[in-house]
Amino acid sequence: INTMRHLSLWLDRYSERRSQILDTWGGLAESVSQLRSKIPINHIFHPLGEPSEEPRLMCFVDGGEGLRELLGLGVYSVRASALMLSKYGKAGHGELFVRDLDMNVIDYDDHTKERVELLRDCIEYDVAVRCVREHRPTVLVLDGSLYVKASRKRLDCKEYELYRKKFTRLIRICHRENVRLVGVSEDSRSRLLSNHLSSEYGVKFPKHMTDSTILKILSPTHPYRTIHFTPPNRFGVDEQMIKLSLIHISEPTRLLS
Repeated sequence: INTMRHLSLWLDRYSERRSQILDTWGGLAESVSQLRSKIPINHIFHPLGEPSEEPRLMCFVDGGEGLRELLGLGVYSVRASALMLSKYGKAGHGELFVRDLDMNVIDYDDHTKERVELLRDCIEYDVAVRCVREHRPTVLVLDGSLYVKASRKRLDCKEYELYRKKFTRLIRICHRENVRLVGVSEDSRSRLLSNHLSSEYGVKFPKHMTDSTILKILSPTHPYRTIHFTPPNRFGVDEQMIKLSLIHISEPTRLLS
């Protein structure tokens, strides 16, 4: 009997909200159709060229962190790993791992978690620099958007200053050694492209629409790259870092072909 009452509550709420939900989705479909007519799709999305057959050494870097309280202090650990992999190597052959880790105590404040994340990024950059210097990869892939890393909100702490120095060093070394630096982000909350399109073409996207949603709606079915654009700097931090990190790479998705 209790189960049936529970199901009845679900059915009642569904009956009440069904029309509202369908009307909302119907309005979104109409908005999307209007957007497609205002934005020059062929100008925004460009087909990819043929993949390069040149031998390529890939380097993938990622890290992690942990934080626990102990007697009023934080005990943290940060770690980073890099996988060096040849594009034409056989599975299990020619693979090389580069690893590092660190741990220490840290005092608690309003930004302790962010400070530990900065230290994690720092050790990732250290491992990445080591790989560039010792192994000269063709492509270096980092976890996370390079733009977000470059425009990270400033914190008044020594960890941020260290983070800024190490990130800038990595960008400069990759530029000097001709290593293609790629940031891979699965964050669906970005609105950098939507803000750019709104500014360029005077369109207004629904507030919940993120870049990933817009790309799914507007993009063609074949592989593509978007136009090159420079996002605005939200926090007014180091402009030099922004410029260094946004070096234009032609057909970036072909780097991993």
